[in-house]
Amino acid sequence: MKTWNAIKAVSIKEVKYIIRDPVSCLVLFLMPFFLLFGFILSPNLVCSHIAVLNGNHDPRIEELFNRIDAQPNIVIVEHLNSEDQITEAFTRNNIKAVIAACDEGTNIFIDYSDPRVASNVESRIIGVVRSLDKTQDILNIRYVYNPTLQPEAMPVPLLIEIILLIISSIMLSMCVSREKEQGSARLLALTPISSAQLVLGKVLPYAVLSLCHILFIFLLFHYAFGIEIQGSAALFLLLCMLFSLDSMAHGLLFATWAKHQLEVVILCWLVFFIPNVFLCGYVSSIAEMPGALRVLSSIMPGTAFMNAYLGIVCRGTGFAENILWFAIIIAQIILISLLSLSGFTHRYSKSL
Repeated sequence: MKTWNAIKAVSIKEVKYIIRDPVSCLVLFLMPFFLLFGFILSPNLVCSHIAVLNGNHDPRIEELFNRIDAQPNIVIVEHLNSEDQITEAFTRNNIKAVIAACDEGTNIFIDYSDPRVASNVESRIIGVVRSLDKTQDILNIRYVYNPTLQPEAMPVPLLIEIILLIISSIMLSMCVSREKEQGSARLLALTPISSAQLVLGKVLPYAVLSLCHILFIFLLFHYAFGIEIQGSAALFLLLCMLFSLDSMAHGLLFATWAKHQLEVVILCWLVFFIPNVFLCGYVSSIAEMPGALRVLSSIMPGTAFMNAYLGIVCRGTGFAENILWFAIIIAQIILISLLSLSGFTHRYSKSL
């Protein structure tokens, strides 16, 4: 009986410790929810958005388009009037392909900026067109935004995002947390500088390091991968820098509100790194995610970065077309920076 009472007392003590420790609660109770990422890892697309063009206004072609639209996995979201509208159509309504019918046959334009999604959409559309109309034997496949089908272009945006996430958020937050644990932050607290100056002093080296990595990536684009930036190079560099600053703000937030370095690492990986990588739309199309994950994905800086990257680098769009994605990143920089500065003032400096 005494043995059982001793085990019971230790167990109760451990439960109380877990409840008092927010990071332990996060790991133990939220970990099962990561099974939701199983939906994201599914390789099958539920629905493909396409546009159609019937240049000759042929009733037979219109009937074919109606039958295509009736398919459960293809949705016609736009009817075009001329071939001049094809390229512009890909920037709207998440359109992945355009079917243009003419006397010479059927031209299918595929957005190949994301080869993984494009190959799935291509096989699906070709299968549907040929099954619905046996006379459509001539199918001309044309690829836009990656006409040479470079496999090197596929992992580049995700690799850029991962590099900036690790350098800007995880490494910075670990450095700040390590100073608190080692006690060297006490000396900084005694210096006659404000919390804002202290934060900027810590962020500046990582901002310069991130800028060096961004410039290195920019050179690799041209010389190693042979990828040409279709839009503005300056706008691409600005996007990378803003995303890096956003990641730094999140890293500082975790570092200032967490007590130990291990907690910071867990928070950075579980709360920031993994959701941004898996929910950015690269691993799986956002349109195919469950409703809750779509909402969460819409506010992730990784999603904004990925959409703006595809627009600037692949489609050649400008700031006006990507203003929503820039606005999301800038708004998060301001909001998270204010929260980080507040935590830095109350829990980093004063607690010392």
